Amino acid sequence: MHRQSLVIGTGAVADAVATGLAAQGWSVRRHGSATSADLSGDEELLAFVAPDSAADPASAFENICLAPARLVEAMAARLSPPVSDDTGELRASGQAVFILAQTALVPGLGPDGSYGAQDALLGWLRGAALSLAPQMRLNAVACTPAAPADLTQFLAWLLSAHVVTGQVLSLGTQPRLETPWRGAAQRNPAGVTD
Repeated sequence: MHRQSLVIGTGAVADAVATGLAAQGWSVRRHGSATSADLSGDEELLAFVAPDSAADPASAFENICLAPARLVEAMAARLSPPVSDDTGELRASGQAVFILAQTALVPGLGPDGSYGAQDALLGWLRGAALSLAPQMRLNAVACTPAAPADLTQFLAWLLSAHVVTGQVLSLGTQPRLETPWRGAAQRNPAGVTD
């Protein structure tokens, strides 16, 4: 019996996620938007790929934060209780992975509306991961659209790491972006040069 998943999103990253999950033995159902997606009742995995951009902040907030949160809460209500493995560790019966733009982790670099919506989603994720554990695991990864092959390998690891929840991870080969709280002066307060 195949494990059921729902992949929400469009574009190369969503295609890579769906292909990678199918290669790992998941039965994959696709939907283009979280606002109109529905659950079949059998999903064990919800993979949400944030849209590249949003026309306005209100639609971005609905599409990137509110609708996915509602789907996760509906999925959690349908899941069976967590089960203990042979070590006594409770294993989640479902999980959600949010795949965001690399710019989601850096204020001001994303499209208007999208950054704020992704930031709100990450804030919700931190609290929801605690309240839904151990029944359901929630994680997010920020990646570049050019790294879908890396993403499928990363998802294979993340889906098998049974105790990882509430994490916001960054994936990609580009250097970490500067932020106001992690700028060059903070990494090198004495001004030492090579």
